[in-house]
This record gives sequence, C-alpha cells and structure tokens, in this order.
Amino acid sequence: MSENHQFEPWSITPVDAFEKWIASQIDAQQVDAREPAYNYDVGPCGICGCNLNDRGLHIDGRLRDDLKWSNMCTECLKKSGEGIGWGKGQLYARQPNGDWRLIAGFPPEEGEI
Repeated sequence: MSENHQFEPWSITPVDAFEKWIASQIDAQQVDAREPAYNYDVGPCGICGCNLNDRGLHIDGRLRDDLKWSNMCTECLKKSGEGIGWGKGQLYARQPNGDWRLIAGFPPEEGEI
C-alpha cells in the first residue's frame, strides 16, 4: 500500500464503560493503515437481542466453545465470545453516518501468518 494513500476518517463513540475500555485498546495507526472494511445489515445481538445500532461497538465473532459465529454486543462478548482477533472476532465501530467500520480483528496482511 502506498504511504500517500489516505483513507476516510473514522471514529469510535463508546456508549458505556466497557465499550470505552475496549476503545482504549484500539491501535489507531493499525486502523489508519488498513483499507476500510464494513459490516452491513447489523441488527440485534444474536445472544441478548439488544439493538446493536444503539451501541457504539459490536463484534462479529465466534462463540466460546462453539464453531458458530454471531453479531454480539460487548457485554455478550465478555460472557459468550471467543475474543477479538483474526479467527476469533472482528470489532466494528458505528460511524456517525451509521456504517459499521472494522477497527480490530483484521485479517493477516500478505506475508503475515
């Protein structure tokens, strides 16, 4: 990727203390270095049923001790999720326009394993 390539700005707007803590763990340089990726048609949390569009963050992740994946809120990630990272779960932040941008759990870059 060209060092001169600029991607659109992104933001994180946590709605509670746990989301704020997760947001503090995000490496902004890593997000800035990646081409933007998005999750669409996000609805309710697959575990507790809360409306993810009322949250600041959500995870598309694997359930602990299971092969199934689900969109989940951060509280359900704590209770039922495998984690954040490639092969575990992708973390998305709701943008001011309503889009969900990937901010952690990126796929490995070419040459990484």
